[in-house]
Amino acid sequence: DIVRDIGDDLAVEHQLYYPQTDKPRAILTTCATGLGAAANLSALLKASIPEALGIDIVACDVETLADPARRQPMLSRYEVLAIVGTLDPQLADLPWISLDSLISGQGSRPLMRIFGELTSSEQVSEINNLILKNFSLRRVIESVTILDTAKVINQVEQFLLRYEHLAGCDVPNDRKVALYVHISCLIERLIRNASPSHYSGRQCPQSELATLREAFSVIESGYSVKIPVVELCYIHDILTRETEFIQEDQEF
Repeated sequence: DIVRDIGDDLAVEHQLYYPQTDKPRAILTTCATGLGAAANLSALLKASIPEALGIDIVACDVETLADPARRQPMLSRYEVLAIVGTLDPQLADLPWISLDSLISGQGSRPLMRIFGELTSSEQVSEINNLILKNFSLRRVIESVTILDTAKVINQVEQFLLRYEHLAGCDVPNDRKVALYVHISCLIERLIRNASPSHYSGRQCPQSELATLREAFSVIESGYSVKIPVVELCYIHDILTRETEFIQEDQEF
């Protein structure tokens, strides 16, 4: 009775504390199709970032990131530090770093700011040097295809020259870099009969498809392949989609 009386007089305050589990940090890599290029881009970043930092590199396609419902599970699972790739998913709260800016050396600066909050200045310098080494255009193309790099570069160059002539316009340098890498993956997909089966992006005008098909004939002839409409639509996306470098320059 005495214990009960004391308990009644002294209200015990209590509060439950749940353990806070830190989400793993991640950098997302993305490309137009989500096939090949983003995964190989991940491999280059993994080779540039010390494993001890515990940063996951996660590949995904740009449509997943552009769709709020589809990207939410990924953003809930990871503390996303940045998105690196070709097509900008336009997520205002996450830093976007285009592939061509990494190849030019400009994109390493925002990454260095991110790493500067996670490690020493000496290790930041080491990461910067590795990124500059690993992200040359030739090195990137070598990483995304088993095909002869020199031939691929020459074929894409011929495609770009032909397209510019037919379309009567100059392709910005940022789009050219993106197309070099994207088409390198595309050619290998065609050879392996592994092209995506559908396209869910914006409708491509028939006149533009005809121009792209004519320009791509140099690659079709060089590799004895036939490019499907879905692949032409992805190329059209790269050529026309708004990106960071059109606002300030960018893109797979």
